[in-house]
Amino acid sequence: MNRQDLLLWHKMRTNGLDPNLKNRIVFNYKETLMHFIIKCLVSRITYRNGYVFMTEAPVVVGEGVHYIDVLDCNNGIAYEVQNAIDRNVRTNKSVLYSADIVRDVIIIDLKKVSSDVYVANRQLEKIVV
Repeated sequence: MNRQDLLLWHKMRTNGLDPNLKNRIVFNYKETLMHFIIKCLVSRITYRNGYVFMTEAPVVVGEGVHYIDVLDCNNGIAYEVQNAIDRNVRTNKSVLYSADIVRDVIIIDLKKVSSDVYVANRQLEKIVV
């Protein structure tokens, strides 16, 4: 384990994340198929860009726990996949900024992503850092 990996491992442990679950797809049984596919594509792009990701990453927000769809652990970017985006969704997701490991939140609107996996992948490559 090199120094950078050790620092990331420590950062994850300090924030209550299990480093043994990095770079694995975890799904919620309530997710739609499209939600799951987009989450997988975001994870794949993040990994191919050389970063560690976690899906369904638990972060403490206030007195509760929120599960982030995809968390780029290196850059602190939370990717949230949503079926419908409105002011309430943006407000609810903005609380993620209070989690120590989250620096930015990117909300991906399923209505604006193609149902063709290859086209969706190209669209997401423009969004995912």
